[in-house]
Amino acid sequence: MEKIPFNKWKESMPDIKQFTHKYLSESMMILALIVAGFSAWKSLLFGGIGVTLAFLVIGAILSVFFPVQMDNVLKHFYQLGFKRHKISEVIVGVCTIAIALVFPFIFFGIIGLLAGSAYHYFINYAQKSNNSKGHRAA
Repeated sequence: MEKIPFNKWKESMPDIKQFTHKYLSESMMILALIVAGFSAWKSLLFGGIGVTLAFLVIGAILSVFFPVQMDNVLKHFYQLGFKRHKISEVIVGVCTIAIALVFPFIFFGIIGLLAGSAYHYFINYAQKSNNSKGHRAA
């Protein structure tokens, strides 16, 4: 495997820096996902891969079976992201990374809620678009 010279990394740093400044909260979430995955995989502090996977599945199931209630819970998480200053985004991002490191199962439980909610709304959207096109069930 060929090693990438340091100059190539140096040239791409302004692009990475520009992306991070533009998409700060998304960059923090990507970093938190990497940290949580590593923490769960290596069982660094609490839980392990089994507990983390169980919380992910439980979050998705709850979100599919109780969409209205889980939607209200997720709205509170979304509202944390609106109308923030950059320093607040950094603080929330660092806290998210810390939670992902110490309690990866909680972090992946929230990811499961998001996944179940997305699945529920996708199914509803697909059914509505099929009904609007005039398709009938056989």
